Amino acid sequence: MLETLGTYAESSFDAPQFLQLTPEVYLVAWEPALTVNAPPQLEEASGRTFSSLASVRLALLDGRSRIVWALGIKDPVPLQLKLTAGTVGSGADLTFTPGKGALAADPFALTSGLSQNACAVLVTTILNTWSGMFRLSRSRSFLGFAKKLLHSVNATPPVADCVACVGETRIVETLLNSECADVSSAVLIGDDGIRRLEAEPFNAPYNGGKNRLFVGTVSGAAAPSKSFLVLSGPWGLAIRRIEAGGEPRSLSTWWAANTRKLPELRDHLITRFGGRTPETRAAVRDLQLAEQKPARRQGALGETAAY
Repeated sequence: MLETLGTYAESSFDAPQFLQLTPEVYLVAWEPALTVNAPPQLEEASGRTFSSLASVRLALLDGRSRIVWALGIKDPVPLQLKLTAGTVGSGADLTFTPGKGALAADPFALTSGLSQNACAVLVTTILNTWSGMFRLSRSRSFLGFAKKLLHSVNATPPVADCVACVGETRIVETLLNSECADVSSAVLIGDDGIRRLEAEPFNAPYNGGKNRLFVGTVSGAAAPSKSFLVLSGPWGLAIRRIEAGGEPRSLSTWWAANTRKLPELRDHLITRFGGRTPETRAAVRDLQLAEQKPARRQGALGETAAY
């Protein structure tokens, strides 16, 4: 599931294409004529190995498959690549000659014609797996590519607000569709790199079950302005642009204006967020003092306890 689809570029990978992602990382994109039912293979004719090699198989809307390989190439030398799609007669050859220049990887071409699920698979593979495998999380050229990739999938993403700040920890909030229950990955993409949201975000039914309220935290000295939040799970992909204008509010100031939100969120902030650093513990203590819950009776003897 994608909340919306961007504008696709026309593309054709009937013949395999060699594409440059960063100075040391390249992509090979290919759409075999035959059905791909086995893991695809890419080899160099002379037996040369690559510093890193990975692939992903993506479903096209016309029923065929697009295969995208990522290759780490530190020394630009001539390459004779042999590609196979896993069945007899499904091979192709591709030559790379240094100095003649490879085409720049075009995110709009790579997402063109993909199914919604395949778009989600491509984005999560590149951001969550390949960015670490090829050490791309702080590459300027890769970050520019990643932002265009998100734009090709969702040209007008909804907003996620940076609602509060505790030290260098930022709290980000957004609404998700009701089916987005299991969030398996959450990353923030900005000019300073790719950062993963910290563990155990809050994600619960909201608005009578029409939405889910997602609240996550990320560490960083700079406010995540001009950034994108990318959430994924079995349901697909959700992309948000970050709004972080003005001075960030304290945790207690933000909560004072949001006390009608789910009570479970307050409990989450206290139990999951409060124990991370001395600053978050102090912020949660201030929150509890500013909004003390009334004592309530417990048990047959009428004991009281404050929460």
